[in-house]
Amino acid sequence: MAEWWGDVRGPDLERALLAIGERLAYPDPSEVATFVFRRLSEERPSLTSVPRGRARRAILRPVARPRTGYTWQRVVAVAAAVVVLAGGLIAFSPGARRAVADFLGLRGVRIKVQPSPLPSPGPLGQELQLGEPTPLAAAQTRVPFRVLVPTDPGIGVPQAYLGFAFPDGQVSLVYPVGPQLPLSSETGVGMLLTEFQAQVDRQYIEKFIQSDVSIEAVTVNGDPGFWISGGPHEIVYLAPNGAQIPDTLRLAGNVLLWQHGDVTLRIESALSKADALRIAESVR
Repeated sequence: MAEWWGDVRGPDLERALLAIGERLAYPDPSEVATFVFRRLSEERPSLTSVPRGRARRAILRPVARPRTGYTWQRVVAVAAAVVVLAGGLIAFSPGARRAVADFLGLRGVRIKVQPSPLPSPGPLGQELQLGEPTPLAAAQTRVPFRVLVPTDPGIGVPQAYLGFAFPDGQVSLVYPVGPQLPLSSETGVGMLLTEFQAQVDRQYIEKFIQSDVSIEAVTVNGDPGFWISGGPHEIVYLAPNGAQIPDTLRLAGNVLLWQHGDVTLRIESALSKADALRIAESVR
């Protein structure tokens, strides 16, 4: 009689396996290979007993089912149990393992399933390709400008990156999502503050921003800046040597951009203008 089991787990699996063991007849496990070979030999039709004209058809004919003794269903059941045991799929309970081990005559075998270790998470913002994750103090020694950090206590501790998209390098501070920093769909983090030695090319800023983008002049602690929101945008900066540097790393999202001396600071986030300005004004 065919039976179907759905999602059988734990004690239910143990009881089901015990029931199989009680209903099935099986040979001595140490002689399974010999038994199967003998049955195959018995089931194979003898060509000497087949008329000459029917020999080819007899070769192609499926093997007849045995009339008596062990059926192929029993042999298949034993083989299936071996596969289950070897595949480590019965690690539901000690009782289930003992039931199958007894069924196969393997009571002395110790079965242990070792879960694969989870990959170690990378640094915050690793997928943004901002450069090399670097301690903030070490990053400061490798750029010619002073790295400024927000002092707002509610935004958490950043992961610093050192990159060289700009001639003198850039430092990016990646902040995690938190109560004051909602998730940004563009960056996947709470806030990204990037600092580099360059100036915003004011002659090109409106030229490269599309018509559906809002741009507003603002000040941050007396320094000039822009609040940019809406659709995709691109900004062109001027390096200290006058070379134009287009910024295409991120093309959408709310951006607060301001100039402090010869250093540009850029906040990318899902913050409102008021919240972004508040954090920017805490930068020291």
